[in-house]
Order: sequence, then structure tokens, then C-alpha cells
Amino acid sequence: MNVTVKRALTTSIRSVGFGLLLALLAISRMAAQAQDKPQPSSEPQAKVDANGLPEDPAPLTPEEAEVFKENLSAEGLVPGKAPSVYLKTVILIVPNLTSWQDYAPNDLAGDARITAIAFESVLETHIDYKPHLWREDGPRQRRYFARLRFADIPSRADPRPVDKPVPDLEAAARCQNADVIVALSFTPAAGEARAACSVWRYRRKQGIDVAFKFDLPDLGKPGPDAAVKVLEQSAARATAGIVGAQEEAALVPPPPTCANDKALKFFVEMRSAFTGQDLNGAWIAYADLMAVDPRCGRAALFSMEIFKNHEQSSPIKALESGIKAVKSTPNDVLLRGRLAYNTAVWIRRRRWGMHALEQALVAQPRNYSLLLWKSMILSEGDQQKQKAWLLENVLPHFKDGRVEVALGNNEALSSKLAEAIQWYEKAVTIAPDDHEAWFSLAIISTHHGENLQRAALIGPEGDKDRADALARFARAIEAWNRCLSIDVTEQNMVLEFYVRAVTRDYKYLPTEEADLNRLFLIQACRNGLQSGAGGNNFGKLASELLPAQQKLQRMRVKEAKPGDADYELSLCARINFAQADNDLEEIVTVLREMRKIGYRGNPYPGLIDRFRPLLDEEK
Repeated sequence: MNVTVKRALTTSIRSVGFGLLLALLAISRMAAQAQDKPQPSSEPQAKVDANGLPEDPAPLTPEEAEVFKENLSAEGLVPGKAPSVYLKTVILIVPNLTSWQDYAPNDLAGDARITAIAFESVLETHIDYKPHLWREDGPRQRRYFARLRFADIPSRADPRPVDKPVPDLEAAARCQNADVIVALSFTPAAGEARAACSVWRYRRKQGIDVAFKFDLPDLGKPGPDAAVKVLEQSAARATAGIVGAQEEAALVPPPPTCANDKALKFFVEMRSAFTGQDLNGAWIAYADLMAVDPRCGRAALFSMEIFKNHEQSSPIKALESGIKAVKSTPNDVLLRGRLAYNTAVWIRRRRWGMHALEQALVAQPRNYSLLLWKSMILSEGDQQKQKAWLLENVLPHFKDGRVEVALGNNEALSSKLAEAIQWYEKAVTIAPDDHEAWFSLAIISTHHGENLQRAALIGPEGDKDRADALARFARAIEAWNRCLSIDVTEQNMVLEFYVRAVTRDYKYLPTEEADLNRLFLIQACRNGLQSGAGGNNFGKLASELLPAQQKLQRMRVKEAKPGDADYELSLCARINFAQADNDLEEIVTVLREMRKIGYRGNPYPGLIDRFRPLLDEEK
């Protein structure tokens, strides 16, 4: 699937992490090459505006000329102020106790299923309209749903506030590094009881300050927008009262996500098709939605990606849908900002994009995503220029570690790895539970250690570089272990680079027994200690120990018990051993245990569909 489509599966972007760093690496290299090889030109230097941006390029087609004949309108835009606080907010859906379905809306049928899925989108809109809340939604958050199936949530059947920390919700907040968890539960109809949604708003280290339950409404009954009203009122209730009354009263209320219940149904169809990577189905649902609600602004967060990536459409059509949506919902800063950034990147209209982005900043002057997008448009791959802008305009206003990670990325993309590490160290000090900060520190420390090790001269002249490399590797190991302790399901690159750090780029084996055992456990999680993918370098290094370690690790992971420090890693290794042995019974046994405890990292997703019929024998 296209990287852009993957990124667009969420309507929120965490823009500061190493994923962005990797995505921008190619841009950085191209920019560096351009700077290294200036082309002589007899033409006068292009005039720049107050932001240092040159004139936008001439339109390539009549369609583009028509769409961008004027700047984006600011009509209806309401100026806002910087909030008194910034709180990371994560929506988590609690699975039903009587079902193995991790996404609870799929336990429902008919209108109840549609309104349950729609409520998540409505809630996202209400969060995004509040400048004191910032939202993160991605694979890590969605994998966590399964952890909550057997969570001990007080008054689960009858939600009520709790004025003290709730251990299972506190664990969720810690794993997600969230200040606010909005937990939703969707229960099917039973007897005369209607399908219902329970809502808990949990404040980290404080407790549940908002809790309520409402019946999921039928579509179009008693009026054409009956369901819309119920969902909008419930989302407003779930997000109100976090800041003081005066600050809250000054906020612009979000318009209804959809104007009527027919539109709500098509919105859900569009979102579901898009999430399922069905661009044709998403396009059809979007067209149906526009036919009954042409002013549905939030739809453009999907339509821009649908039209950008569909083979029968174009970026201009994508951006045109965004412009139309912004005119309908002028105060949706996520929509306006995304449109601005897309325009600057997709068709190089940086001035037009900057004008639209600065409009969005009028409404939310301290919105981090908007400020980061602005820095990227201004710098266009010049990492040091972006760094200078972030230091002056963003760092003074945010104290949650996000800017420090972004600055570390700037330095890493400039090949200043030592300086990058300093920023990442500041980030993990500020936000010790931030997985992205620890991941960035770990991977750059690993790379820096490898570079120092390669560059070290033979003899005493290279002693300092070798000592520095050892220190970088040691810190990388600590950071990789911290990543695994925060979220063991997030294994992409973590396991590979842990092994690289511990073995110092496949050159040494640890001498301490505990370190050696953990190394072989991690490698067993990668490939069952077999030769092949991810194992050739390690196999050469550890060839003499592999036969004995294969036996030892098989025994150790089989004996692992719930509550052991590395129990879930042991399950991963155990299932890899079972696959190597073609032991189907053992595979099913381990998958059942993973399903029960809520582990949804690799290799569970790749095996569950294949073995689901056997697992479903257990109720």
C-alpha cells in the first residue's frame, strides 16, 4: 500500500518522530545535492516574499489555473488564543467481554454499528477543535484496544466518575504517554435493552472525571438528523470542562460532522472503505456523501488522499475537494492546515500553502502540527533552517518533548548525530514514557556507535572513538529496552537494531549471562534462531553457540509464565520455534494465549486469520 495512504488512515498526525525523519531523508539528500552543485544562470534572482518564499510556479493546466486563481478565503474564520495547557488525548475502544472482536463496533449490527463507528469520528472532530487537546491515533493506539478487554474499569455496566487513579487506565495512559484517555465501550442490544455506548474520560494520575452512557440511536428516527444530534451532544459532553469556564466559553464549537443521518451513513462507509484500502469504494461513498451533505468538511481529510492516490484522479482534484471543504468549515484547522501542507508539497505552491497555513494559525496560534508544517514549508529540506525556526518560534511554547524530538531529527538529517542525541536525551527526560522519543534516541545512538566504531583508527589513536562507540551502544541498549518496556508490540526495527547494538554491528557477543540470554531471546523473536532473513550476520557471529542456545531458548520460553518480565517476548519466540517445527498445535496454543492477554504485535497479525477457525473453538 502507498505510504501516503498508510499515513492517511488516521486523521491525526504525530509529525515529530523518526518515521518523519526517514520520510524526509530523501528530500534532505536532494536538497544537499542541489546546494553542492549550483547551476549557473543568467536570469535575475527570483523575488521572495516576507517569508522568503519565491513566486509559485505557473499553473501546468487550465484546471490548476482555475482552482488556484486566488488565495484561500478566510471568510468565517474566528481568531483564537493560545490555550492555558496542552494535553495529549487518546481514544481507546474497550472490547466486549463476550467477544474476541477487538474493535467493539463490529460486534454490533445495523444502525447501531454505523452510529458506533460514526461516534469515533465525531469525537475526533470535537477534540481537534479544542486547542488545549492534541490527538494521537495510529497502529500503536489501535493495538492497545485488546489490552482493555479484561480491564478492571469501575462501574463498567453503569459508568460513574472515580476520584482516584484506576490501575488499568493508568497503565493505558502511561503506555500512550497520554494526559487524557477517552475510553469507549459499545455493547450489543440484549432483550429489551438497546445497543449502547459507555464513555469514560480518564485524567492521568487523577481518575475518571467524566463518565456516562447513552443508547446508540437509530438513523433518521424520529427526525432526519436525530442520530447526528445524539452523537454531537455526547462528544461535546465527553470533551467539555477540561479548561476553565471562561476559556471554554471562548472556543469555537465544531459544526456537526454530518448534516443528517443519511450523510452519517455514507461517511462511515467512506471511512471504512478507505481504512480497508478500497479506494474505489471510498470514492463512491464520498460521492454519495456529497450528494446529501455537500458541506461535510471532514470528508475532505479522506477525499484528498483518495483522489491523490487513485489512478483515475489527480492531486488537483484532491486539493479542489479540500478547498471546497474549508469554505464550508472554515475553523477546522486540521483540515485547513493539511490542505495547505499538501498544496505546498504536492504541486509546489508554497506561497499559496503558507497563506492558508497562516490563516489556520489565526484560529489556533499554538497548534503544534500547524507550526511544524509551517517550518517544513519554509525550510524545504534545509534542516538547519528549520531548526533555527523551531528554536525561535516553537520551542519556547511547548514543554512536552515533541519539539526536542523534532530538533533531534533536524540534526540527524544533517548527519550531526551527536547533536541529535543531545536533543533526544532532553526529550526522554521531559517525557520518560514517550515511545517515539526513546525510539529516536535508540536508533540514532546505534547508528552513531556503528559510525564511531568504523572510523576508529587502529592503535591508541582510535581508543577515544572506540570508547565513545561503546558508550553509544550501551545507551542504545538501554533505550531499546525502554521501548520494549513501554510497548512490546511495537517491534518494527526495534528487535533488529537491539541486536545490532548489543553485538556492536554483529562483531561481538556479550559476556554476561543475562545479556547473552536476552540477546538470543530477542533473536529468537526475530526468526526462531534460524538462518535466513535477519539472521545471516548473527548466524556467522554466533555459529558456535547457536545449537546450544536453540535448545536452551526453546526450554526457557516454554517454561515462561504470565507475570514474567519477558513473558510476551517468550511467546513470540515460542511461536517462531513452533513454525520452524511445523507444530500446528503449539502455534494455536500460543495464539490463544496472545489473544487472551491482548498481545497484538508480530507475529500475531500474520497468523491469526490463518488459524482463526481453530482458535474459535474456544469461547
